[in-house]
Amino acid sequence: MSVTPYKSLQDLRQLKDWFYPNSNSEKTNLKIFEKIQNHTPESDKLIDNRQRAIQKVAAYKARGNIPHSIDATCLLTASILLDEKLTTGQVSFDETPINLSYTMSIIKFVNGLLDPLQKSQFAMSLHKCAEILKLPSYFVEVRHMGTHEFMLSLEMLRLAAKNALVWLEDNYWKEAIQEDKDSDADAEEEDLDINQGKLALAELKRNMKVVRSIRREDLHKFYKVGDSTEQGTKYWEAMDFIKGFDRQQLINFLILNSCLVIKGNLTQKQINGIRLLYKPVLEHLGPEVVRDLFDAFLEIVNRDQYAEYDADLDLMIMVGDAKLYIAKDESQVDQMESWLTYFVSNSLKFSNELHFVNLDTAEGIFKQLAKTVSGVNIRLMRCFLAENEQLLKNLKIAGKVGSLISTMDKFYVAPSEKLPLRKRSLDDVVDPVDKKAKIEEAPEQARLFLFEPYDDWKPTPFGVCIE
Repeated sequence: MSVTPYKSLQDLRQLKDWFYPNSNSEKTNLKIFEKIQNHTPESDKLIDNRQRAIQKVAAYKARGNIPHSIDATCLLTASILLDEKLTTGQVSFDETPINLSYTMSIIKFVNGLLDPLQKSQFAMSLHKCAEILKLPSYFVEVRHMGTHEFMLSLEMLRLAAKNALVWLEDNYWKEAIQEDKDSDADAEEEDLDINQGKLALAELKRNMKVVRSIRREDLHKFYKVGDSTEQGTKYWEAMDFIKGFDRQQLINFLILNSCLVIKGNLTQKQINGIRLLYKPVLEHLGPEVVRDLFDAFLEIVNRDQYAEYDADLDLMIMVGDAKLYIAKDESQVDQMESWLTYFVSNSLKFSNELHFVNLDTAEGIFKQLAKTVSGVNIRLMRCFLAENEQLLKNLKIAGKVGSLISTMDKFYVAPSEKLPLRKRSLDDVVDPVDKKAKIEEAPEQARLFLFEPYDDWKPTPFGVCIE
């Protein structure tokens, strides 16, 4: 149960009817806005209702927090009303305040929807976030231009605002005013899915713990399929459960749950021990899982930031994508690069004597490494060529790989350092005085000038002789 500033769903329905007059669920609002723009007698009545809706939202805000979609609907409607007020019966008018109002409303609309997805270790582009919410990408473009470039024409902003209101009606209002029974049923179903996901994750952790425990007894012992000993039976029961788990969640688990990548600085001996521990596990999971791990590791190590804060890793394992993970420190990146080197060196052997790099996969791996010019990719490309030279010659791409390595070496510039990605603290916002004091206390450094400074220089108008 959540506390809302409105008493019941009936209040919310009334508010929706005021914002969207004569809109009966299935019909779009574009015709209504056309009536308003033409200023018919019918439109005057519609304007009154929308103004009342804006006032009602202001009253709700005084009581407590309101959903972003209601606030966005209010802002967009207010911009439309301002447009109508300033342009009605006017032959000429200043578009600037109208443009500013529309632009700010659309920016607030987009930011409020997409910002909640930009948290924790997730680092997605706004277009990707919009795709998740099924928000048309042109809203992101309008938001970008209004924030960083120039304002669009009034006609374009009007169209964007109208379409934003239509999107809000379809994706928020129609869902929000459903009967309590439907809402409760959906909430119960969602809770059930989450609980089932947690139970499945707990079972995955238990089975992986069994496998690790048995493997640590003797890292050099390998259990054959169908081993009927007590340990062998336990091992293969656990392995069968792990292999049958959802692949994306399994990839997330192996990366995020201290399996292949663990916290802290590791010696080479410890890294070799972890490789030996998980080697038979990865070989049994198969080349498809290892390729997914390869792609995820490569995506993570080529980022230029570290995360200085924690996330709900269990939730990310269940519903996230490990490719979006941001490493916490250099140690994690080094461990991931070590696994990538291990993969391309063909140390894993799957069923039927199949290796990770083979005739079918070599060219795809090469293209994946060639996508980004980075120190990691150059090192991996060298290892890829050295360990698989004969195979690459058979595929007639060895020369291409060597040539690309030379080109990448020529154009690659190593970054000075990776910047930490951290949450903003309250001090970042409310303590500008202390920051200014720290700047003023900093030791003065030598200043560089394009022209030599003169203490007795006086400004003189252009064209006036200097005595």
